[in-house]
Amino acid sequence: MKHQIIMRIIGSEQGLITKDLSNSKNDAILINSISYSREKDENGTPILRLTIDKDLGHSTKFIFDAIKNDEKIDITLKYFIDGEEPSIINYNNVIIDSIQSLFCAEGFNFDDNLAIRQGKPYELIQVISYN
Repeated sequence: MKHQIIMRIIGSEQGLITKDLSNSKNDAILINSISYSREKDENGTPILRLTIDKDLGHSTKFIFDAIKNDEKIDITLKYFIDGEEPSIINYNNVIIDSIQSLFCAEGFNFDDNLAIRQGKPYELIQVISYN
């Protein structure tokens, strides 16, 4: 069974985040996993955890600038799961936590995100940042 996610990040600079460094043109960041944290933000919103490789030799500049400047970004995830309709999930005003690498989305609806909530496996295909 194959699962895919296409993720877009709106940030201050363009860059590609991918697990495949061979086509990254030296602007890649390694995404190790995407999952829910058991933590919730101050509003009780579940926190989406993105575990990233913090090695500057492997990571694009924009993600570290966003962490450093406490910028908010928008993320769109598109799931392709065998036997299910594709779903697109938008995360708005996402905060990147520099210590725990947590992405916390404003107005996040936990019940609408069945693929993550049910612990469905997936393959992260790519992440694109754009203005």
